[in-house]
Amino acid sequence: MPSTRCSGKWLHRLFLDVSWCGFLALLLALPAAEAAAVGAPDPKGETRQSAAQLRAYLPVLLRHALFDLERERVNSLRRIRQLYQGYEESGDVSAAQISEMEKELLQVRIRRLRAEAAYEDALEQFKLRFDLPVERLRKMDEEALLPLVRHVRRFEEATTDLHVAISELKKIGDAVQPPKSREHIRRVFTASALVKDTRFRTEAVRRWADWERLSAADLRDRLSKTREEQRKLLASRDDLELRNQKVPEALLTQLADARREIDLARVEESLRVLEGPLQKGGRERFSRPVIDCASQLLMEAYTERFALAHSAWPALPPVRLKGVDLLTADKEQAERIATATLKGPAAVAARAKVRQLRTLASIHGHQQRLFEICFLRVESILDDLSRAKASPEAAIGRQLSALRSLHKAKAQLFTNWVDYQVARLDFYSDLQQTPPEGTK
Repeated sequence: MPSTRCSGKWLHRLFLDVSWCGFLALLLALPAAEAAAVGAPDPKGETRQSAAQLRAYLPVLLRHALFDLERERVNSLRRIRQLYQGYEESGDVSAAQISEMEKELLQVRIRRLRAEAAYEDALEQFKLRFDLPVERLRKMDEEALLPLVRHVRRFEEATTDLHVAISELKKIGDAVQPPKSREHIRRVFTASALVKDTRFRTEAVRRWADWERLSAADLRDRLSKTREEQRKLLASRDDLELRNQKVPEALLTQLADARREIDLARVEESLRVLEGPLQKGGRERFSRPVIDCASQLLMEAYTERFALAHSAWPALPPVRLKGVDLLTADKEQAERIATATLKGPAAVAARAKVRQLRTLASIHGHQQRLFEICFLRVESILDDLSRAKASPEAAIGRQLSALRSLHKAKAQLFTNWVDYQVARLDFYSDLQQTPPEGTK
């Protein structure tokens, strides 16, 4: 049996051997560990880098959107100028008024050129900082601004579809002969782009069929009763408004239903006149009421399309901390959560950023409504002009003013949308956190 002293030396030598082997193994493992570290992705680092790229690209996207707005405005003014030049030839608009519109068009063209240069400069500066593939730029555009741009186009597409449908109705009495007018209107009501995905597409034809089955006497009698019902409903509504009382939704629904029924009855009445023996004056005289009545009825489909767009505005990305959305939470709670781990100037800055984000989010809702009002005003002036409810001479000034207001409302809408996203990314960056997945 070895002595205690010998056992101690043996154990000491064994310890040294083991330690040396472990040290060698560690040295050999270091290069592999470094290589693995270089090759392994860092999800948080990539996410923060992605957020930084988007933060830098957002002002470029805004410049591009503003350039597109100026380009669209030039095209709108060209169309309006062409319309009023026709009125100039007939003497309804003076040369001075056309000159004023030409001046407006030249000013907008100058702004378009400046907006284009500003966008190209911003894009070039961005590319000096970031060498990103086109696909990455497209993806950032898709996430950051295109949802809002596409939604604004929904309102414009509804208006375009309305004008196309009315143009189809105007073929009645010319390309569409009286015997085929009824079926032509039915096609416009059920198959035009305007009525796609609307209740109007099925309900209007169904309600119209009820009037089609009536004899001439029964139609006049039912129309008279419906008009009398409408007069009573209007009187009730006006009385409530004079007393500053809220008009019940049920009453408003009844009024809308009565108006629809009257419009359908007028379509049927005017069609029967057109389909009957033509009197002195020819087809044009009798086709005009059919076109006007059917066009008025199409406004129901347009109103439905507009309401669908109104209710489906894209939402701003939320600002979440600890599972709480700081935009919808109580103001004090939102500020308390944002400054939970901060003190002094950092806490003051975080509270200011929360207030900024909440303010921008509130402004966004108001700007949506402002855009809708300005958009409808432009269309209303054009509608009054086409229906001879306003003289071209009186309409031209209001038309230019309405177009300016609409352009300003669009620019403010896009600017506030981008400002909010920039402030949101800055907020997370200041807290050294990454934005929630899917909302960068």
